[in-house]
Amino acid sequence: MRSRRFWALRERLLRAGVAPRGVRRVIGELNDHFDDVLAELAAQGVNAKDAPAQAYARLGSEDVLVRSILARPELLSWAHRRPAVAFALLPVPAFAAAFVASIVALVGSAHLARAWFAVRFVDSAGLQLLTRCFSLWILWLLPTAVSMLSAWAAWRRRIALLWPSVGILIVGALGALTNFGVHWATATSRGAVGAGIGFGPANELPALVRAASTLAASLLVYAGCWLANRRGSQPPRGAGTAVTP
Repeated sequence: MRSRRFWALRERLLRAGVAPRGVRRVIGELNDHFDDVLAELAAQGVNAKDAPAQAYARLGSEDVLVRSILARPELLSWAHRRPAVAFALLPVPAFAAAFVASIVALVGSAHLARAWFAVRFVDSAGLQLLTRCFSLWILWLLPTAVSMLSAWAAWRRRIALLWPSVGILIVGALGALTNFGVHWATATSRGAVGAGIGFGPANELPALVRAASTLAASLLVYAGCWLANRRGSQPPRGAGTAVTP
């Protein structure tokens, strides 16, 4: 029942720029206060059916609550104030960092396998499978994962579609242009890892397909979040009014 209270107020605060963590904190405080008022009214002999309406009335109007909450700067989200930075620009270095970290993790795992267990790539079907899976991850799944995470973060803050879409397009394009190759050391040759960014006739079609898949998956997640939010924008059945006007 607690999760159903103040539903409209929760959505209004998110859209006004309060960070999700701040919204949880405020709603938690309001729920605690609401429970205290209910207990006080019950002790005074107020009918259980009438008590919730009186408790809402004691809390004051929703407009007053919103103004008082927005006056607390520690609750506001910087991402809501600067959506272009948070959702159009920040995903780019995040993708680059994840790309580099993934390669470092792969090379480090191979070195550990060789140093600790004397496993060589030429003898290990497991390392060969790991390399194929890693290529799928870094070339296809990583840009999609970064874009989807950005879309989800934007939805949590009820950010408009514009800037997250720009970020998804940029990350999708960069992910489509990346390339990766690995050659593990054998008895007669040294190992090498190659990665970079580029576009040419040889990778034109795969790049377009990868960009389209990143864009489609991320926007589907974002659209799904917004549809779920629209369906849930009204209080759940039995929630009642958030606060009295």
